[in-house]
Amino acid sequence: MGLACAAELARAGRFVCLIDKHPRPGMETSTHNSGVLHAGIYYPAGTLKAALCVEGQRLLYEFCAQHGVPHDRCGKLIVAEPDQMRALDMLRLRGEENGVEGLEIVDRAFIARREPCIGASRALWSPTTGIVEPEALVHALREVCTSADVVVCRAGATTLAELAGIGRAAILVPLPTAADDHQRRNAEVLVAAGAAECLDERTLTGNELANRVLVLASDPARRAAMAAALRRFARPDAAARIVDRLLEMVQT
Repeated sequence: MGLACAAELARAGRFVCLIDKHPRPGMETSTHNSGVLHAGIYYPAGTLKAALCVEGQRLLYEFCAQHGVPHDRCGKLIVAEPDQMRALDMLRLRGEENGVEGLEIVDRAFIARREPCIGASRALWSPTTGIVEPEALVHALREVCTSADVVVCRAGATTLAELAGIGRAAILVPLPTAADDHQRRNAEVLVAAGAAECLDERTLTGNELANRVLVLASDPARRAAMAAALRRFARPDAAARIVDRLLEMVQT
C-alpha cells in the first residue's frame, strides 16, 4: 500500500517521502497474504469498499501485465450446501450490483471440469477472480518508486547495497541500536564520499526531516552528484565474485 500510494502521488508531481520501519519494502503484511485478486462480491452494494475492490482489481491486472508481474486470472468457485442456495443467489446479485462481470450460477458438470475434487451440486463462478505473486508485485512497485528523487532509509549493509545499485540521492537515518553502531559507520563512509546525507534519529524531528528532503529534492545538481558518487560503491557482480571466491577456497 505504501509503495503504491507513493508512486501515484509522485506521478502527480508531488514531493513524497516514504518511510518504512523495515529494512526493505513488503516485510510486514504485503508478502504474507494469499495473493488473491478479489472480484468485489462480498461488500455491500454502494459502499466505497465495493467500488474500490472492483476498480482496484482491474487496475492491478493492468499493472501486472505492464510490469511483468506473475498473475493468473484463474477464476473462483464459491460452493454451497443444498440449504444455502438462496445465499448463493444473493451473493450473485450483490456482486452484479457492485459491477462484477461474468458471475454465473453453475451446475455439477461445470464444477467437475474446473475442480473434480469438489462435490457440490451448484456453485457461483467468478471468472475475474485471480491470484498474484505478492513478492513480485512488491518488487515491481519498488522498481517504480526507484525513479524517486530522494530516498530516506536506514544504513544497513543490504539497504546500502541496493541503494548503490539504483543510484539515488539518499538521506540516511542509521538505526541507533544497531550492533557496534555499524549503521552510523556505514553512513559516515558515504557522507565522506559525497554520496549521502545523514541524520541522527535520537535528535531528529519531523520538521527537520521534511526540510532536508525538500531542500535536496529542489536541488537537482546536488542529487545528481550524490547519485553518481553512490553508484561508485555498487558491485553488480558481487554474487559472481562471492561464488568464485568460495570455489577458490574449496579447491585450496
